[in-house]
Amino acid sequence: MITKEQLNGGWTELKGRVKKHWGDISDDELTEFEGSLEEFVGMIERKTGEARGEIEKWLQQAQDGAEPLLNRAANFARHYSEDAADAISHSAAAASERFNEGRAEAEQMVKRRPMESVAVAFGVGIVAGAVVGLLARSRT
Repeated sequence: MITKEQLNGGWTELKGRVKKHWGDISDDELTEFEGSLEEFVGMIERKTGEARGEIEKWLQQAQDGAEPLLNRAANFARHYSEDAADAISHSAAAASERFNEGRAEAEQMVKRRPMESVAVAFGVGIVAGAVVGLLARSRT
């Protein structure tokens, strides 16, 4: 017998299959019984006149048919997230490597030309201070 958890897990897929199999069941009727297996089967039984056992058997078969599809979707999502995590990890490693290379180059430049480095740092400080001062003045 199909369980309530199985019904809830593949509800969207199952609704489509139910509408295809029993075309006179409306979206409103399907939505009304979402999650209530006993009432859902009872509604189909009243609406179609089919025996409860046949309805339950059909629902079980429909659910069994949906599980491989849901499993494939879950596997796809898992592989996609693993690939995304790998890509992020590689990007972070590459960014870290580039940062370390840039830092090493800056250290070498300062060692080779200490006076020019101090002059550049001083000039950047003056410009940054002027920009901050202008921004602070414009906010008042």
